Amino acid sequence: MYRQILVDRSDCNYQRILWKDKEGATRNARLLTVTYGMKPSGYLAIRCLRQLAIDDGEQYPVGARAVLSDFYVDDEMSGAMSTEEALELYRQVTALLAGGGLELRKWASNSEDVLKEIPSALRETQVPLEMDPNNSVKSLLAPIIVRAKIFMQSLWQLKVGWDEAIPTGQVELWNSFREALPKIQEITIPRCTIATNATKFYLRGFCDASESAYAACIYLVSEFERGKVEVRLVAAKTRVAPLKTVSLPRLELCSAVLLVRVMKIVQDCLSHLQIQDVKAWTDSTVARDWIRGNPNRWKTFVANRVSEIRDVIPPVNWHHISGNENPADPASRGVAPGDLRENKLWWNGPPWLSHPAAFVEDSSKDLSEEAFMEERNVVSVNVNCTFRSIIDNFANISQLRHRTATWLRFIANLRGPKRFDPLDAVELDQAEYVW
Repeated sequence: MYRQILVDRSDCNYQRILWKDKEGATRNARLLTVTYGMKPSGYLAIRCLRQLAIDDGEQYPVGARAVLSDFYVDDEMSGAMSTEEALELYRQVTALLAGGGLELRKWASNSEDVLKEIPSALRETQVPLEMDPNNSVKSLLAPIIVRAKIFMQSLWQLKVGWDEAIPTGQVELWNSFREALPKIQEITIPRCTIATNATKFYLRGFCDASESAYAACIYLVSEFERGKVEVRLVAAKTRVAPLKTVSLPRLELCSAVLLVRVMKIVQDCLSHLQIQDVKAWTDSTVARDWIRGNPNRWKTFVANRVSEIRDVIPPVNWHHISGNENPADPASRGVAPGDLRENKLWWNGPPWLSHPAAFVEDSSKDLSEEAFMEERNVVSVNVNCTFRSIIDNFANISQLRHRTATWLRFIANLRGPKRFDPLDAVELDQAEYVW
């Protein structure tokens, strides 16, 4: 791609090289195109791609959207809901980039019908690992994979070298795990996660931690016109607990951080959907209390993580769930390959996930005793302040809450992406917390 993009002639003097011809004579030459190894090269190439999408976006709307959101440098990773849509995406992206003298090659697809319409000279000869159906759902097998991660960490703790034999007990443990792996082939996973006729979409996240590992899983809830609800597990992630001893509440907080990081990725991938709201659950009342509390109230470890969590999922959208209803629990402890297939909690989430009205939130607002252990010691000066003059300007609490939410929206617009849509329930709840 670099060699197809010309550099402004006035800047070519910064790309001078010495060139020795066949006769051995040295010439002073200028490179006229974007050059490998130059600091601005990556930016220039990507900026040209984006400019093509901006200039021809009206003529090729599907292709422009893919160029703006589905490209990593010069590699495209897109998808479609049907063969027809995939072919239209191929045609528009190809035509749009052709306007800039760029030709996409090495096309790959898991649909034979799509590949038939693409010239063989432009196809990938070997299917990339990412297109392998058996590999693309790897993260959904997190409860199995985490057992291997925990096993590897145990070898590090034993300080076993790469060329050393491992202890007999560990050999037996590994052989037992390996012999059970073929049962993974018995697991069937629905490939379609986004229903085309759904009217509303919601993202629901769960996190959990054990002494060995912590995990997060995310479900896409699709709602249909007649009240039918469909739940799909779309992403999961696990990490082993650090070797340095960390309290279980802190590990639970780390699992919440892991959840919001994965949630950001999922939101980016599903940016073409209108997600109604995002909610999260943890079975740790301590972690929930930390998240709902002001970050400045807590010690550094907790404060930093709470700040990151609140930037993605508002504190009012964090809820408590019992341990036996938490679908992230299997991924934090590990599950045998033979048991995961029938684990409905993992694949479908808690039963009330498809019936939101059945969920009952713990109404207690009192902080747990363990939460206070991370409270920062501060020296306070008592100053009597009153907001009576402000409150008296409003006829009722609804007006006060709405005006406060408007002020908070204004502040948020100054700090980040601007929103001009009507205030939603989350913003109104946050406004109520202010008072």
